[in-house]
Amino acid sequence: MSPNSLNPCLRDSRWSLWISFLLALGIQAGPVFQKMFMDDLYRLDLYGWLILASLCFLQIAMTSIPGKFGSWFGLSVLGLASFCTLCNVLTLGIFKSPVTFIALSTAIQSNTHEVTEFLATYGTQFALSGGIAVSLSVILIGLYVVSQRPRTHQKAAMSLMLSFLCSMPVLYQSRGDLNLFARNVHEHAFVDRLFTSLIRYQGIMEAREKAKVFWSQRRHGKEPLKLDSASHKPKPQLVVVVIGESTSRNHLGIYGYHRPTTPRLESMKDQLLVFRDAISPVASTLPAVFGALCSSQFDYETFECGGPTLLEIAQAAGYKTTWISNQAPTGFGDNFLVELGRTADTAIFVNQDISSAGEADHSSSFDEKVLGPLDKVIQSTLQHGQQSMFFLHLMGTHFVYEKRYPRDQRMFQNTHDLKIPATVKDPHANDMINHYDNAVAYQDRILGEIMGRINTSGKDALLVYFSDHGEEVYDTDNFAGHSEDRVTPSMREIPFIVGYSPSYARHTSELNRIRTYANRPFSTFQLTPSVAGLLGLYSDAFSQQDNVFSEDFQPTRGAMSAERKASRP
Repeated sequence: MSPNSLNPCLRDSRWSLWISFLLALGIQAGPVFQKMFMDDLYRLDLYGWLILASLCFLQIAMTSIPGKFGSWFGLSVLGLASFCTLCNVLTLGIFKSPVTFIALSTAIQSNTHEVTEFLATYGTQFALSGGIAVSLSVILIGLYVVSQRPRTHQKAAMSLMLSFLCSMPVLYQSRGDLNLFARNVHEHAFVDRLFTSLIRYQGIMEAREKAKVFWSQRRHGKEPLKLDSASHKPKPQLVVVVIGESTSRNHLGIYGYHRPTTPRLESMKDQLLVFRDAISPVASTLPAVFGALCSSQFDYETFECGGPTLLEIAQAAGYKTTWISNQAPTGFGDNFLVELGRTADTAIFVNQDISSAGEADHSSSFDEKVLGPLDKVIQSTLQHGQQSMFFLHLMGTHFVYEKRYPRDQRMFQNTHDLKIPATVKDPHANDMINHYDNAVAYQDRILGEIMGRINTSGKDALLVYFSDHGEEVYDTDNFAGHSEDRVTPSMREIPFIVGYSPSYARHTSELNRIRTYANRPFSTFQLTPSVAGLLGLYSDAFSQQDNVFSEDFQPTRGAMSAERKASRP
């Protein structure tokens, strides 16, 4: 259809401003309306509506400049705005959030396998949202081209003036603070999210490169750490710290889940301290692991740790440290998490896959792969009479769930016992929950195997198990996964369990004391001072207020990390 065949009123200058405004509303405000429709908590106040109106008039002004330059400039603005709207519609359709840094960085760093798995999981939503967005974009741009005839300086000037007038109340509300004004506009200007995320991506990548250098240099240039040791505390010879992945305690039978997902742990519950109120302040692996293993002064943006890490504390106390990871040492972000692992005396990476976390490869790397190296190191430790601390970084129950357990070990295939909220409409929810619960049951088997090795060591030994963060699997939202842009309680609520060997059980007074603390609210950002306290190790470099086993413990200090993270723009 040619422009001349359209209704002449569309080309009439008397109508062009109004039609242009309605079409600008579709591009500028369409994703905002989509967010309002999908999120009951997201609403626009008067200033929000004025911001949208200002943006619409500003876009009309930029697309109304006459002449060849004006035509080129206007089409460029329309093309970029439409593309940004397309991206926002896609991310809103899947994650209920406009484009963010996390979504952008994931897309940039994804490999072909990850893209394949993403489409396999979210393909229908992606295609539907993309089809709608592309169709609307084509229609809007087509109508825009027609409605902008004729282009006049008067129309551009009038639109610019209206944009300015709409923005004045918002500027007044900001009391002349341009930074606050910019943040208020950004809150509702979804169309700029792609560009601001790109700028943030570049900045954070530079910060992460600095972090990689920081941890690499720290590995080679550590200063001696001064520790005090409580003589009355038992000193276990073996300590195994198991770092889980994406495991919500809400799917563990030992925490009251209605399915028997943890039979091995429950069979040895007399050897376990199960903390009922542990949370992770963040819902992404890198800050969660760094924050847990840093004793103090952790910087969320740069991943730098001002205090000693748990590995450094263990080494200063005479423990030989070993890092065994089933997370691949390649890909986005993993390279500098590897640097933290390499601060151990020995670092072993059993998964040499090309995928950044192994989550999207056609082959699987099951966590039982860590058991072989663990056996060898334990045997060497026992032969030489060394004190040893092992760090096992698992794949856990990370998405894609069906690749986290062997198919011949699946326990859950039926769906009649599932308790799914009425708000969940995803037709794949039942299968996804089964896969996740099977992955949890497999983790239970791995933890049982590790406890078995602790029990047969004949030594005073401890196991410390926690997950970096949790996972939403249709517990309260129509969603499976984890994202800082779409946080739910299940992404924060994690298991934290301390196990001990039969030999260690003879320390009845110590066990009775620490059992009384199992109901304390606890943040994983308090993990390192707590494990140090459990071992009777103290230092001025970290506070006893973060030691969950201390009388000086303050639960609110752990919550502060989450509050600071939530307050970041």
